[in-house]
Parts: sequence; structure tokens; C-alpha cells
Amino acid sequence: MKLKPHPDATSLQAAALWCKAHPDLVVGMISGSFDLLHDFHLRTLKLCARQCDVLVVGIDSDRLVRERKGPTRPILTEFQREMVMNAIKYVEMVYVLDTLTDYTVVAEVLGVHKVFVNQAYVGREKMVAVGKSGAKVIIVPDTMEPDSTTDLIARIRG
Repeated sequence: MKLKPHPDATSLQAAALWCKAHPDLVVGMISGSFDLLHDFHLRTLKLCARQCDVLVVGIDSDRLVRERKGPTRPILTEFQREMVMNAIKYVEMVYVLDTLTDYTVVAEVLGVHKVFVNQAYVGREKMVAVGKSGAKVIIVPDTMEPDSTTDLIARIRG
């Protein structure tokens, strides 16, 4: 059984203190839009959680999602996506990220040991920004039929 951070560990500073107080625990981190959470997201989070003791999730800000996926996205606001992610049993900490710098700051401050990325990064692992944390980049293989939120929206729209 995993040791869950104190509920007050939502602030980055409090979470950093908690992580430093538990140096024996492996901290992992994954990030993404996580818009319209679906089974592929859950399978991925579960797979990541099995490889660490504390799973931290970075949620792309609304601005960042619009920049990457277009003006009609996200469907759910960053607040709604953060609330949903916080309810998932595999996830210990959630942060909204607005820039690549935010990602590296969280990784460094929490002393992240493993950064999880999707198969698109095969052969490009050195491009993943882990900052000074020295985190190991772990490729998370796609499982079964990967559906993205974009694919699901296209199917809904017909």
C-alpha cells in the first residue's frame, strides 16, 4: 500500500517537504491534457503508478491545451480536469502546468525519480525536460486500442 501525502501537500512547497521527509519513496511524474478522461488514460495512470510509490500528474492549462489542440479544446476546464484527476486512486498529487518551465520546476522541486512519456518519445528520450532532477525517462507503451480525446470527439461528431 502506498503512503499518501497529507492533503495539505497541494502546494508545491508542502509537497516538496513531504517528499523530502520520505526519501525512500520513488516519485514518478506524467503530464498531459487529460481532457474527457477515458479508459486509456486510466490504464496509463495505473501502469505508471505501478512503477513508482508516488504518482504526480501535471495537467496542461486551458491555454496550453488550446495552443496544442485548437480553439475548441479543452472540453473540460483545467479546474474540472484537476478535480477529476485528484479523485483517481492511482494519483497522489496534481498540478496545472502552463509552460515547459512549470514541468521542470515541479520535477526538480519534488525530486522526481521517473518521468513517464508515451511511445511518441521512443528514440527521443533525451528531449524530455527533466531539469536538474536527473529523472529517468520511462516510455509507457500504448495498451490495446489507444483512444485519444481527439479521436473520441471525432467519433461523437461523426
